[in-house]
Amino acid sequence: LEMSAKQVNFETAFNFAIDRLKGNPKALISWGVANLLLLIAVMIPLIIALVIFDFVVAKIHHSLVLLSYPLELIITPLLAAILFGSLLPPLFNILAQDEKGGLSEFFVEVKKQGLFFKMAIGVFISYFFITLGFFLCIIPGIVILPTLLIVAYLIWKGEDSITAVKKAFKILIDNPLACLYILVFMFLSGIGALLCLVGVVATAPAGYAGAWHLVRQLVEGEAEAAQATEIKQ
Repeated sequence: LEMSAKQVNFETAFNFAIDRLKGNPKALISWGVANLLLLIAVMIPLIIALVIFDFVVAKIHHSLVLLSYPLELIITPLLAAILFGSLLPPLFNILAQDEKGGLSEFFVEVKKQGLFFKMAIGVFISYFFITLGFFLCIIPGIVILPTLLIVAYLIWKGEDSITAVKKAFKILIDNPLACLYILVFMFLSGIGALLCLVGVVATAPAGYAGAWHLVRQLVEGEAEAAQATEIKQ
């Protein structure tokens, strides 16, 4: 887990995101549509559960509303694991192939990807801490939000779930400015949610593409160093 601060280039990541949308819009927009549909699918049960606690259970006794907090602490990461565990590996494959000049269909990648369970476990652990951070006055949750994509990228590159989480938090500590840049792209991807959820189809692919490139800038140096070490041994 020995890592150090790295220089990242926000402008390069931004240009990468724009180029990906220009080069393979069909694949990335289809990812945006899938992201929107799955987001709606996982949010509805969560909203229903919270409504039950806030309005139904509260009528029995107001103290029972406190039970909604542990419920959120488990259900929210679980829903995030389903959402990102199924969507991020094919998105990462598309971005990597598109950068090399190859085009790939999103739903083709979904069918052939085999990282769901491994990715879901890593995302669940990361999002558990993120949710806990949001309970602690919101700001801690925002600060550690970049670990979600860092964990996903490390698992995509072959790390196991637990190691990926440990490395992600180490990267976060060593590279606060770079992680702030990742946050900018992640918030960009969520701007569409303010536009009646429709805009997420367009903004989410661009935001995640830029964030993916920044995460790669942070991680790849370490991966290459590890490879070089293996070769020497």
